Amino acid sequence: MNQWSFKPGAPQEFKEGLSQYPSFVLDLLYQRGLKSKKDVGDFLKPDYEKQLNDPLLMRGMDRAVGRIVNAIKKEQKVAIFGDYDTDGVCGAAVLNSFFNLFDFQPEIYIPGRVKEGYGLNCQAIEHLADKGVKLAITVDCGVTDFAEIDLANKLGMDVIVLDHHYVEDRLPNALAVVDPWQRGCDYPFKNLAGVGVAFKAIQALLKSNFAKKNAEKIPVAFDKWLLDLVALGTVVDCMPLLGENRVIVKYGLVVLAQSQRPGVRALMNIAGVKPIFDSQNLTTNLDSHTLGYALGPRLNAAGRMSHANMAYELLICQSDQEAEFLAKRLDEKNQERQAETSRVLAQVEERLKKIDELPMLIFEGDESWSIGINGLVAGKLSDKYFRPAFIYKIEGENVVGSARSIPGFNIIKALTNVKDYLSEFGGHSGAAGFSTKKDNLMDLKNSLEKIINKEVRPEALEPQLN
Repeated sequence: MNQWSFKPGAPQEFKEGLSQYPSFVLDLLYQRGLKSKKDVGDFLKPDYEKQLNDPLLMRGMDRAVGRIVNAIKKEQKVAIFGDYDTDGVCGAAVLNSFFNLFDFQPEIYIPGRVKEGYGLNCQAIEHLADKGVKLAITVDCGVTDFAEIDLANKLGMDVIVLDHHYVEDRLPNALAVVDPWQRGCDYPFKNLAGVGVAFKAIQALLKSNFAKKNAEKIPVAFDKWLLDLVALGTVVDCMPLLGENRVIVKYGLVVLAQSQRPGVRALMNIAGVKPIFDSQNLTTNLDSHTLGYALGPRLNAAGRMSHANMAYELLICQSDQEAEFLAKRLDEKNQERQAETSRVLAQVEERLKKIDELPMLIFEGDESWSIGINGLVAGKLSDKYFRPAFIYKIEGENVVGSARSIPGFNIIKALTNVKDYLSEFGGHSGAAGFSTKKDNLMDLKNSLEKIINKEVRPEALEPQLN
């Protein structure tokens, strides 16, 4: 049963100077973390020219830009290694578009979710080295791939990490790590998606002397025309729509409504999205729901049920015929994903019915479940029962899973505290992925239960309506 929680209204000093807005609106804005007149103005009227931060404030960005420019000048082979979700695929497509301006074709590598798992892997590194790659750029992954980056260095390959995930005290031995969460990074906005970090890298590249000397090759407002993909990755990866993200999504929707990408147009068409664009007022009928619930699931379905290369190819294709074919395949994969999610969710629900008292932590797995839908099932369970949920697939002696949490319980912090039982893990406070050995499952579960019992009061596991 939902518990009502009444938060205090905004103080009078906050409301002064904002009398043009109803009092209850100001209360809501204040409760959402907006504490000044400037905060309110930025939130309600995002401005592309005024509210985006200097990309060179991000630690490691200048070094990353220098190495990328050097690779283009020397015509060295470059690889872009993107994650298999919408964020990573959009990030790879965005980054690739900059190289294409200079008739430069990077090697694109997106790992398979089932066979390779999240992040860099040694086999992929060896494959890229065999192809002569001298610079690998990760998008939406890499910040915890220590051994893989060490191997790349050994094989004569520089690595630039463009990531947005939780950063441990230790960083990989990459040529440059660009992640707003790393210590010593003065970038004022931390909640960018992986594609957001890639976008900031492109903005930094556009400020370079190299770009200025080659200005004739760069279309006017080149970075703005990337915003449809940046907004898509940002929303689908559940980044908060505050600060720069709010600017990115507002203008990204405007770009989406007049998208120049055949693949994006085909995806909207098969999803039943009919964009309307008002050029005079720069407004559209599209919104974050369009991104998160119509387009995103279809792109994500490729990596969940098959291979994310299909989604990437859709985003970069230039033919309407190819775009229509790929969009149709993605729609079919999304239907498969929906059916599999329902099947697994029903099985978990049946197990939970047999438990007298719902545990503070949902921790369920099976050999028959698909790795690709672990996170979806965990998210639905966490939303319904308002408690952390861990859903995993058992493959022989190995276990691969996803976790989703609730406000007030930092799941990545919890996994860090039990990392002795894990092979790998990564993510955010509210969502994470992990792998372990089957023999460690019970120890992992018991340790997580101890943490949640210590940190979370039972009444906090009741859904709240604020």
